[in-house]
Amino acid sequence: HEVLVYDPSGELMNFKVGGYVEGGGKTTTWINSMAIGPNRRLYLPSCYGLFQVYDRTKTGFEGFLYGISMDKTDYTGLQRYIAADRAKSVCYIINRSGRVWKYEDTGKEIKPLYASEGGEKLAYPTGPSASAGQIWLAAHGGSPLWESDGHEVALFWDNGEEILFVERFGGAGKAEDKVQFMNPSAAILTPDHLGLWVVED
Repeated sequence: HEVLVYDPSGELMNFKVGGYVEGGGKTTTWINSMAIGPNRRLYLPSCYGLFQVYDRTKTGFEGFLYGISMDKTDYTGLQRYIAADRAKSVCYIINRSGRVWKYEDTGKEIKPLYASEGGEKLAYPTGPSASAGQIWLAAHGGSPLWESDGHEVALFWDNGEEILFVERFGGAGKAEDKVQFMNPSAAILTPDHLGLWVVED
């Protein structure tokens, strides 16, 4: 249940962030996605609906800063479901219904702001990235992988008041001149916003 820390050479350090506490508000139980924020912040939402913020330079529970309990009907996605826009101290979480929620880190608390409508019906959205209002994610598709919907990446726009669905790209097909993906699992915007890295399973 902890975050393991490795040094630049790849060696495991004697340093872990978070851990398990029975019924405790600091617990990082069943975290399978995380994001790095500004000011040494580490964002750790859990499958149990807790969302914790830690100082990533401190071990165990020493770095716990604050956290919230998310709505049980809006629990996080299954894996790779959070992205942070470090320049704005905000992060975005894909919930299990496929909506994208925006959270603000005020420096004293983490608070939910608003969510996308969810009407775009993306199949198993995962692997988001966020920068300057752009939110990219991958519609991976379900199981069995070769017979499901998905196979796309999607762009959302956060205009400061709402998260709007812009467009989806890809989709399995036979056109040689069209972009297409096979079960993408992450869509990562480059820092200059001119490129997009897409990881496929």
